[in-house]
Amino acid sequence: ILFFYYEIMALLKNINSTDMSVTLQEFSEILFSKKKLQITKLQISNCKKSEAFLLSELSKGRIIYGINTGFGPLANIRIPDKKIPELQKNLIYHLATGVGSPYSPTLARSIFLARIICLSQGYSGIILENLDKIIKIFNLELIPFIPSLGTVGASGDLTPLSHMALAFLGEGYFLVNEKKIPAKKIFKKYKLQPIQLNNKDGLALVNGTSAMTGVAMVNAIHSKKLISISILLSFIDSEIYSAKDEVFSILHSKIKHHTGIKFVLGEFQKLKKTSKRFRKNRIYQKNNSDTLNIEEIIQDPYSIRTIPQVLGAAYDFIEFHNSTILNELNSVSDNPIIFANEKDILHGGNFQGTHTALASDMLFNAITNIAILSERSIARITDPKLNKGLPAFLQKFENGLHSGFMGAQVTATSLLAYIRTLSTPASIQSISTNANNQDIVSMGTIAANKTNEAIEKLFLILAIQSLILAQAIELNSMTEFSEASRTFFKFVRKHSDTLQKDRPLYEDIERLAIELKLFLSTN
Repeated sequence: ILFFYYEIMALLKNINSTDMSVTLQEFSEILFSKKKLQITKLQISNCKKSEAFLLSELSKGRIIYGINTGFGPLANIRIPDKKIPELQKNLIYHLATGVGSPYSPTLARSIFLARIICLSQGYSGIILENLDKIIKIFNLELIPFIPSLGTVGASGDLTPLSHMALAFLGEGYFLVNEKKIPAKKIFKKYKLQPIQLNNKDGLALVNGTSAMTGVAMVNAIHSKKLISISILLSFIDSEIYSAKDEVFSILHSKIKHHTGIKFVLGEFQKLKKTSKRFRKNRIYQKNNSDTLNIEEIIQDPYSIRTIPQVLGAAYDFIEFHNSTILNELNSVSDNPIIFANEKDILHGGNFQGTHTALASDMLFNAITNIAILSERSIARITDPKLNKGLPAFLQKFENGLHSGFMGAQVTATSLLAYIRTLSTPASIQSISTNANNQDIVSMGTIAANKTNEAIEKLFLILAIQSLILAQAIELNSMTEFSEASRTFFKFVRKHSDTLQKDRPLYEDIERLAIELKLFLSTN
């Protein structure tokens, strides 16, 4: 189905439109379904025009940055035409200084895909034969080895993208089963030919925001799942607490004009239809006493009462992040840019990653707020003074001899603290580099990287919350909970048994965190 869908979409785009925009859903399906890529006839035509116009301008003796000049502050040095291939290769060589852990296979593949989307639009001047070779490598599901540290997001992601390009030259490495394998061995195994750099090929491969964009696209995909999972877990938490239904009245959204609040309240209303756990009673004063003689407090705690506002805000800023990153994905981040139809080559700053930097920092804050809500809910439900009659740390069997989720609660707090230590915005950390040529830099890749790290930690926190909520459901009347809650309970129990006696939970937490990324795709 996916195969024919993409073939039809490619055909329609080729015939009827110049719009090559990729949606978040399309990107996700290509990234995770291993769909074979094939550029359209229009994209091929655009690339050929760009390549031909570039050659035409060079033949006229035009000086074009990074093609027949040095790089950065060395741009005033003219490079002979016969040395252009060597210049392009030297660009890759001198930038391949990345350090630190390599990007995971998913992130590296996402970076790879983001660069293909950029180059295939036909404004970068890359030789079509080289683009075809790169796409073939992608279709073979080969993952370039890309160190995660070393870029400031100025002329885009020069350092990480140079390591990717080095693999295409047959001189770098690929990741196979997360092991670093020389590209020469991979090329020999698959009978591949390395790309041969000429004209603007080296610069086109590295001069753009594709590393930060690739990471941010994965963040976008996961953040949409995280907000949906968090809404569901917060709903289950509200059921366990027997929250007041008035908190989740859709009327609140009529006077609080944020899309996210309306969305969260709408989701709660749908989930509540099959639940018997919410309190519908109202409390009235029956005498003239100044003190309310009632056993229950008139309002739920903030971690229940402000769910629509907290998650609604997170939803809105996740949506803003995702739309910003999609714009960046479908943009041309390069320099110089070849406008073949307009007969011009323009030098500019489209490689700058400030949009991604600011959006990633914003997403980080949204993710942190989701983590805070989750951790506070975990703390409340495990505390016998606050959890409305549930056993301490949800351990009913010989409490004291067994400690239940005491350790897991501490881990959730530790994970939140870890996320908070990353909270300094990367987008304000500009430091001049490149002999003061790059005097304003975005740090967009650092922003995207640390947001990705926060997302991974949040999945672990939500996994802990899921284990605890499943235990709490069992300690109540199962039939009173909504259909969605019972479905989620079965999902958790498929991956983790009831905690009757103390046992190590670290594997359960790690396993469930992985499964949560897939939960909404299968339920």
